[in-house]
Amino acid sequence: VFIVGDPKQSIYAFRQSDVSIFLNKSKEFRQSEFAEEFNLKNNYRSNNKILEFCNTIFKNIITEKTAGLNYKETSMFHPFADIPTKFAPVNILLSRQVKKEKENTKLNLYKVFDAKTKQLTYNNEAYMIFKKICELLDGEIYDDKIKTFRKIKYSDITILVRSRGNLSNSLVKIFEDYNVPYVLNAEKDLKKSKLVLALICALNLLSNYYDDIDLATFLNRFCGLSFQDLSEIRLKFPQLKFKDACKEYFNLFDAQGSILNGIKLLYTLLERTKKICDVEGVFKALNWLIKNSKFLDFVDELDNNEEEQQMMQSFLTFVETNKYNNKLILLLNLINENDALKVEQNLNGGLDRINITTIHASKGLEYNIVFLAELGKSIFKNSHSSDIKINKNLGIALRINEADDVSIFEKAIKNKERELELAERLRLLYVGMTRAKNHLFLTAQGKFEEINFVDENNINFVESNYMQYILGSLENKNVLSDFENEYFCLKYFDEENFENDVNKNELKINSSDILLQNIEKIR
Repeated sequence: VFIVGDPKQSIYAFRQSDVSIFLNKSKEFRQSEFAEEFNLKNNYRSNNKILEFCNTIFKNIITEKTAGLNYKETSMFHPFADIPTKFAPVNILLSRQVKKEKENTKLNLYKVFDAKTKQLTYNNEAYMIFKKICELLDGEIYDDKIKTFRKIKYSDITILVRSRGNLSNSLVKIFEDYNVPYVLNAEKDLKKSKLVLALICALNLLSNYYDDIDLATFLNRFCGLSFQDLSEIRLKFPQLKFKDACKEYFNLFDAQGSILNGIKLLYTLLERTKKICDVEGVFKALNWLIKNSKFLDFVDELDNNEEEQQMMQSFLTFVETNKYNNKLILLLNLINENDALKVEQNLNGGLDRINITTIHASKGLEYNIVFLAELGKSIFKNSHSSDIKINKNLGIALRINEADDVSIFEKAIKNKERELELAERLRLLYVGMTRAKNHLFLTAQGKFEEINFVDENNINFVESNYMQYILGSLENKNVLSDFENEYFCLKYFDEENFENDVNKNELKINSSDILLQNIEKIR
């Protein structure tokens, strides 16, 4: 019997995932004389300084007391990847809030070529990330595939956020204002894709040959008939269902050869696709149809070809992983029951765009340059008061009257919930920090006036945000001021830094590519 897993990457408690199942079973195995445990610590992916930095942080905060496991004993990385760098592998960027007489003052930043006419408000942390990205685009990164340095591309950069909201929205606003290509990992309505709609039409047709719209769509998208060709068929037999009209047209002595070939291809494709669908499932049937029809010609004609293909791939993945892949009618019911078909879409590779995604969506993936953002926010969710508290081990606590004092029983459940949430949040930080291969940027916005040393004994008593835990775990470093060497860089950005840009009515962008794109946009 083998049990394989990494409890440090258990980050789905909100889906009722329970890491204690794995931890308890592992403990049972360790106590057995017939069991043996192997801790896989060798890492062949990430820069050794990133891994050493992770070891420094997590040996302090992921412990038996805080997360149910001892990182120092079981999980300290042994770096084996040889990844040279031309700038620091680990960077901390902090947007420090300055006390002002007026409260709630919004920072106004101006767009490069439009400063006189348009004024925008950006999130300070988002703007700090944007400035650093502009600097990076003039630099070089080591590419393990070609074994040498090359210029940094947009697609090398991924920004990880805890959830979609203010920061990701502000990043999107900045990128759009400065014409920076990006992709936001978000729910996409696949039914807005022409390619996906064509595939859905094909599936509908497999179950109902007599749907005129689906049949006409199939002839156009998969058989190469033009709208003029379709009109020719309809005008010849205006009273018939379109399927019957195609059959009658096929027998005309003066029929056009190109239309006859399209109708013949229709019958061949439908017959073969239906057989594959019945035997091997919908996913394989669609893949065969795409490769053996004229569908790819239609794909090539689309203006937003790359994005459309990505949405089509998301749809195919949705079909392949769906429990109804082998049940066409049930799958169609699922697809057609709502006007929208929303799935998570994560654009990987092939597109030169900055990727904005969540830590949860990044699990299991790796990126050359990672910006792990929003580390200045409280790690705990806003707790909503409830008259009922439930814990699977402690039971149920009820409050009959709002005026009643909180019972010891309710306090016990609340404390247990907070312990579990802290452990989950520490594991989430671990997943985020270990996605980086070449360079890791940790960003936060906050006051950072005092940093307390953090370990398992006082972690519940310091300010509960990730950056406090990170800075409080660093050894022998002055973390309240800028610090830099070849391996590590800590830099503070005060609000005055941003206001200097405002006073000049411009944002300094070092990348010539972005400047040229903006000039072309204005023209």
